[in-house]
Amino acid sequence: MGWRSIDIRCEDKECAAVWDELVDMTELDNVFECKVCKGPAKRTISAPMVLKASYPDGMKRSGWAEMREQSKLETIVRSKQASKEDKTAAQKEIKEIFTTTKKVG
Repeated sequence: MGWRSIDIRCEDKECAAVWDELVDMTELDNVFECKVCKGPAKRTISAPMVLKASYPDGMKRSGWAEMREQSKLETIVRSKQASKEDKTAAQKEIKEIFTTTKKVG
């Protein structure tokens, strides 16, 4: 029927391994074998990584705080109630964040 990439998480609380796997659409709800401890593992529902501050295994994403701050500032720039000075200040901060992120990344 088709293939899909899914996140799978080990059900053992001590192991809790997470990995991506390409599975047939008919196997989406199967119980998988953990690649680390060989225990049972199941599909975990996950949002797109762009919207999450950390990966399914808990590792923090770099640049997440900057992206969130930039989003808040862009809201001010688009706001009809914000003053011209506030919009200008927000645009300046966005440019600063973008420049800093480019140098680091």
